[in-house]
Amino acid sequence: MITGDYSGDTTQSLYKEQVTNYTVIKKMLNLNDGQIKIKPNPRLEKNQTLVNTIFQFYPVQVCPVKARPFIFDAENVKKRADGTIVKNDRNDPAQQADVLDLTRYWFNMFMGKFAENYFNAPQNYVKEVTPKVIPIVYESHPDYGDVGHDAIYAIEQGNTVVCTKFEYHQSVRSAILKQANKWVDYKDAVRAQVALMEVKRLDEYFSKM
Repeated sequence: MITGDYSGDTTQSLYKEQVTNYTVIKKMLNLNDGQIKIKPNPRLEKNQTLVNTIFQFYPVQVCPVKARPFIFDAENVKKRADGTIVKNDRNDPAQQADVLDLTRYWFNMFMGKFAENYFNAPQNYVKEVTPKVIPIVYESHPDYGDVGHDAIYAIEQGNTVVCTKFEYHQSVRSAILKQANKWVDYKDAVRAQVALMEVKRLDEYFSKM
């Protein structure tokens, strides 16, 4: 299924011939018309309400690894007082907003009625979810100390681990690996993958010191 910016369906998008971004995509991927879903972009203020409502009231899960480009846009893209997005400098990553735009287009296409339907009947869209508590391994290992606690907490929050080379080899590395195994046991593959990636990064970093 292909969706995106409605302006990409204009013949001015690429060539003077009757060719648009979507006809090129359709041809290259051998798609049929039913596999391309686009509709006019809503006004930014309406789209902002839709996106904010979805993130506030729908159980959206943002992967800290695969969704890093979206997280960057969400934290850095700015808007003006009139609601338009600042895109003056294409060379500035904070003004590109490509992944944020992609997210907005997807919500507009497939969840466009969510805000309206939610406010009419919120009980049909919001479910009480009891978070699954995953025990932290290092709590049963007092010798890991505060630095082990900070390392696991950093990974849980999607941040990088900060420690000295001595702390890493003395306890932090073991703490991260033990917690990664625990996350695997609890079917939390995303956090386990993040933890292992962080161990790889720190191994490479400290090997150069």
